[in-house]
Amino acid sequence: MQIPISNQQFFNWLRAGRVVFFKDTLMLEPFDEDFQQILHLVEHDYLELRAEIGTGTFTYSIAPDRDLAQAQIELQAESADHEKIITKAYHVFLDNVH
Repeated sequence: MQIPISNQQFFNWLRAGRVVFFKDTLMLEPFDEDFQQILHLVEHDYLELRAEIGTGTFTYSIAPDRDLAQAQIELQAESADHEKIITKAYHVFLDNVH
């Protein structure tokens, strides 16, 4: 799942709700404490990249690893002139798989 980040409020939205995502017919839920810590790092990196790149396109994505024990979160920043693309990856443990 890939979601555009329009501003810093995006992170407040993620923190405020229950985060789940899907893989085929499975509903996956990150371990909350781990997810909150990683989300803080992602937000920090977003602010640094926003200062470095300025206007551009920022996206957040989350996808499970093959073994469904962890999920990979990616923050991608692309400059407005499309000359610079930076991707940062983070891992979070999954709590529930339904």
